[in-house]
Amino acid sequence: MALALMTQVASAQTSAGALVGLVRDPSDAAVPNATVVVTNTKTNVMTRQQTDATGNYFVPSVLLGVYSVTCEHPGFKKVTVSPVIVSVNQTVRVDLSLPVGDTAESVTVQ
Repeated sequence: MALALMTQVASAQTSAGALVGLVRDPSDAAVPNATVVVTNTKTNVMTRQQTDATGNYFVPSVLLGVYSVTCEHPGFKKVTVSPVIVSVNQTVRVDLSLPVGDTAESVTVQ
């Protein structure tokens, strides 16, 4: 019985967090199928996600650290938010607003 209890407690502890957010256009409409890239600024490890039909994205199991979050979609400028700090067991919300423009143009938010 004690071993089973210890296993449950150990599995509840984690060294990861998560990132969530909503991608919108200038009229506040959701942007589905936008590409969101989360990059660890120390290791340069990247995780790619697509926004769903309602413009939401979810990146689970993000190790603690400092990240940049970049979003792009055809017809909009690329947007980057940095630094984004993820702590243990923390879900960080990073909502993004994509300005209309060429994808070669970018906006950085610090």
